[in-house]
Amino acid sequence: MGSPESPKSSSRQLLSYLLRRFFIYVRTTPPPSVHSKGAYNPFYCLLLLFCFTTPTTAQTSIVIRRTPKGIVVAADSKATTDSAQRDSLGRITVSHTEFTKCKIRQADTATFFAVSGTFDFDVDTLALQGCKEGGTFSEKVKAFDRAARPRVTQMIQNLWRLSTAAYDGLIAQRKPILEIVVFGVENKLPAFVTLELTIENQPTLSLVIPGIPRFDYGGSGIPPEIKFAEPRIIACPSEDYPANKSLWYLLGRREVINGLWDDITEKFWSGFGDVDGVRFLVAVECAAASEVVGKPIDVLSVDAKGKAEWKYRKPECAEIQQPSPSGPAKTHPQERNHR
Repeated sequence: MGSPESPKSSSRQLLSYLLRRFFIYVRTTPPPSVHSKGAYNPFYCLLLLFCFTTPTTAQTSIVIRRTPKGIVVAADSKATTDSAQRDSLGRITVSHTEFTKCKIRQADTATFFAVSGTFDFDVDTLALQGCKEGGTFSEKVKAFDRAARPRVTQMIQNLWRLSTAAYDGLIAQRKPILEIVVFGVENKLPAFVTLELTIENQPTLSLVIPGIPRFDYGGSGIPPEIKFAEPRIIACPSEDYPANKSLWYLLGRREVINGLWDDITEKFWSGFGDVDGVRFLVAVECAAASEVVGKPIDVLSVDAKGKAEWKYRKPECAEIQQPSPSGPAKTHPQERNHR
């Protein structure tokens, strides 16, 4: 039997835990229980004195392959929700939940999307709203960007209140806090548009004195203003990426795939094929970082005529709603099951 933890040791464990989790940038929607009324209500937190809940975190690896014949997108399935609470006596409880989620979603019969990032709100609903508000794919991702910024601001400020050290760890990464891809057929061509939302705040000075332990109870007073960099947008087809060319792109967790970049040539795609190629790359990331990304891997393809079909699909992924020339939308059966 070990000795009981002191408040200080518990605080250090929380700080270490938060830094580990927030050094990763991620994507998923939390399960319904996370959205209970009290979970993020500031008055509820005030009632419990020093009781906080961290932003929901998880991880996603998304690979996009676009050719003149169509577009194929693969995504992993693993999602996690992490929370930490501290009461008025300094006692800390950290909980971790893993679940499986479909990360490729359909907005309408011609439009699909996937999102990667860190958030504590229903990001898929914001993406659906953005797809309805915008006309072109570029307008859709920009509508999502506008809707997401105030929610991200609130989330980051809540993190600062919980732990300025964890806030510093997240800011110092200089990675996108949210990424979205909208894809399908636009102007009779297979197309996709991605947008990266990045915070450009400077870290606080909370951890700049080496060798001096810091008992971090989080920020107090007015939280920092959250500043966003100009969003990075990649569109294909475009002037930079002509319609008659083929390319591939990454969102979310991609550290291992980036190391293979020089080897992923047209020879790679002709050898694997587009469907198994994108699936293989996500599988590589899953094998290297199984604690944050995991199988099964879903793959969706859309051809140049707008016909969409699941090449690999788990039960959590809804069947595709196809346009019908003589009636309401109908579903398209899956082609292959996961192996």
